[in-house]
Amino acid sequence: MRFFRRRRPETVVSVSKCIGNFNPAVPGYYENVETAFFEARRKVPVSVRVKADRPVDVSVMDPAGEPADFVEQVTEYAYDLRPPADGPMAVIVAVYAGDRANIELTVDA
Repeated sequence: MRFFRRRRPETVVSVSKCIGNFNPAVPGYYENVETAFFEARRKVPVSVRVKADRPVDVSVMDPAGEPADFVEQVTEYAYDLRPPADGPMAVIVAVYAGDRANIELTVDA
């Protein structure tokens, strides 16, 4: 008999797209930033995975709005954390204007 069940992580965000496309309808003319928001619960592990075919910048924001992690020019990125409080979190993936990258972003919580 098991009293404590191990919670399996579920995918809360899954994005696969090309960023950095030229679009004269948006400010700056390039769609070079992808932002994914999700809700985090206190002390529930969050796993962020990013894969790209070209170097990208990745930032993970914690529930307090502070950057939990920031890295520049990576093609593969993995970050695991346990948020100290409940609240919204965000993952921001960006490339320089004029650059393109095909990204795969997955967040498990």
